[in-house]
Amino acid sequence: MRCLVLVKHSTPALEPRVPPDRWRLSEIGRRRAAALADTLTGWNAASLYSSDEPKAIETAEIISSKLGLPVKVVPGFREHLRNGVPFMTDAKWRVVVLNAINRPDQLVLGSETVEEARRRFSDALTIAESMSPPGAMIIVSHGTVISMFIARLTGADPASMWERLGLPGLVVVTWPSPGRIEHQQNFDSVV
Repeated sequence: MRCLVLVKHSTPALEPRVPPDRWRLSEIGRRRAAALADTLTGWNAASLYSSDEPKAIETAEIISSKLGLPVKVVPGFREHLRNGVPFMTDAKWRVVVLNAINRPDQLVLGSETVEEARRRFSDALTIAESMSPPGAMIIVSHGTVISMFIARLTGADPASMWERLGLPGLVVVTWPSPGRIEHQQNFDSVV
C-alpha cells in the first residue's frame, strides 16, 4: 500500500486564444502553488510526477523547489483530451464538464471519453509506481482525471470530487487497496 498525493494544478492565466493545455500559471496561481508546497512538506514524499501540460509542470516545479524532489514528466497524467473545444465561461464550462463526468463512457467533450482518460491515468500511475522508491508519491495533474481516478478507487462521486478540487487542490489516498481518502484540501482562498 502506498500514499498518493494527487494535486490538481494551480490557477492558470486564462488565454481565450490559446488552447488550455498550453496555459501557464497566473501570478496568483504561483502564490497558491507555494502555499500548497508548504503543506506538502509533512507527507514525506519520495517522488514527484507531473503531467506534460505547462500549468501542471509549473505547479510541480514550485513543489520541487520546496521539497527538493526532481519532477518527472509523464504524458499519461495529462487532462482529458479536449483539443479544439472553444473557450467558455466558467458557468458553461462547469455544465459541460459535469455532463462528461456523468456520462463517462460517452464522447461528450474533446477526443476521448473521461473513462478513457481515467484508464490512461491509471496505466501511467501503475508504471510510475513500479519505478518509484518506497514512500508517498506526489502527482500533479488535472481535475477531471483525478476525480475519475479517485471515484473508481474509493467509490466517491466523481462530479462532487471535481467540484471540490481547488486551483490548486490536493487529495491524499491510499493505493491500491484499500483505496480511501485520507485528506483533502484546496487553496482557493490564498490570494
